[in-house]
Order: sequence, then structure tokens, then C-alpha cells
Amino acid sequence: MAEVEQRTGALMREVKAETSAEVRTILSQLGLSSPASAVLLALVCSDGATAAGLIRTTGIADSKIYYILEELRERGLLEIVAGRPKTYRAVATALVGENLRRALAERQEADLSALTRLLSLLEPLRAATTTTSNPEIALIIKGSPNVLARARALVAGARTEVTLLASEVAFIDGLLEELRSAASRRVRLRLACPAIPLPNVIERAAERRAIGCFCSILVVDGTQVLTLSGEPGMVRYALLSTDETLVRLALDYWDSPRCCTEAAAAGAMVSGP
Repeated sequence: MAEVEQRTGALMREVKAETSAEVRTILSQLGLSSPASAVLLALVCSDGATAAGLIRTTGIADSKIYYILEELRERGLLEIVAGRPKTYRAVATALVGENLRRALAERQEADLSALTRLLSLLEPLRAATTTTSNPEIALIIKGSPNVLARARALVAGARTEVTLLASEVAFIDGLLEELRSAASRRVRLRLACPAIPLPNVIERAAERRAIGCFCSILVVDGTQVLTLSGEPGMVRYALLSTDETLVRLALDYWDSPRCCTEAAAAGAMVSGP
């Protein structure tokens, strides 16, 4: 019987070691540092531990243990029980999953935003490299889907300001998600558009004007301008440029309206839903 118990104990220790190794690998894939993964695993396998106990269990230096505990606390993966000394416990498994899932979603959103910004910056750089005979940086975009995709990327990558003069409701609708995100990032929005309802977050953040003619001009951060030409239903073309003169001319349409007028009447603009 004693031999059976010894074999069973050895087998369980082996399984636990393999499981622990896999857990630490997965936690690292989810963004935790190796020391933080080791501490969290030690807490999961106990009813609670002090900092001194975790130092003994994990072998992590006492100069680092409190930084690691703070990392886990900020991620919502442990709770602190007051006392002398304090005791640390891993939160419930369901809460571990919820908090890590939220962190992954936030990181993915940040990564996608960074990627969108990167793409919006690479095109002008590429154009500047390949067009050595012309100092102006310009790119011709063909097709409404491609134009809208580029406009969305520009707005998504905006850091300080978006100026949009657009008479086409469909074009504006295609940019709503990016405009909403820009407003949430406290990007300054200046919109000249038809009197259509816009999401509340955009309505609150944007300076709006009525538009009196057919045009589509987008200026981002005062450095990039996208102008759309052609009638709806036809093959559309757009010019994307970082040329300072073109950017300044585009902004002149807002600063000294040539085709857009300030909405004067209180009811000229329709409030968002």
C-alpha cells in the first residue's frame, strides 16, 4: 500500500509540474512577465501567501517581489488581505479570465490603432522615396471603397485634429466609427456637413457647420489632405497629399468659407440620437 501511495504521489507531482509549466507558458503569451506568471501560479496553488512566503516559493529577489505584486494587482489578478504582514491571494478563476480577456481586447485595440496610424504614415514616406523628381508628396486613389478605406485610416490615425467638409451622407456614414473614436481620444473635430443626426459623442465634441455645395475634403493633423472627386455612382478618385500648399488651401475652405457657411439658426443642425 505504501508503495502504491508513493507512486500515486509521484505521478500527481509530475502532472502538477507539467500543468504548472503549461500555465506559465500561456500566461506569458497573454502578456504577463515570467516572474509575474510564477507568482500568480504560486498564489493559485495556495490559500494565500505573504511577500516573504512568495520569495521562498518562487526564488524571486525581495527587491523585485513588490513590483511584481503591484503588476498583478493592476491587472486585477490578486487581492490583498490587510494584516501584519499583508497576505496576497489570487482572485477567482472566472475573474482571472474576465480581467485577462479585457486586457487582451484593450491591447488589440491599441495595436490596431497603431497599425492604422503606421499605414497612414508609410504611404507618404513611400511616395516621397519613389517620386524623386517631384518634391510634392501625392497619391492617387481609385475606387470608392479604396477612397473610404484610406479616409477611415487617416481619421483613425489622427492625433490632434480632423477637419472634414463633406456633402455626401454615405461618405460621412462610412467615417462615423472613426470619428467617434477620434472624439473619445479628444481629437479636435471640425465638420461641415448636411444637417444630419450624428452620434452624441461626435455632436458634443465637434464644431459643426452647414455645407452649401458638393465637395469632400478631409484634412488630418494639419499635415495630410484627401480630396474626393467625381459624382456618386461613378468611378471615384481621390488625391492624398502632404504638400503644405495643398493642405493650407484645403484648410482655407474652413477658415474662410468659400462653399460652406456657419450654421446660424438654432435649428439648422439636427441633434444626434
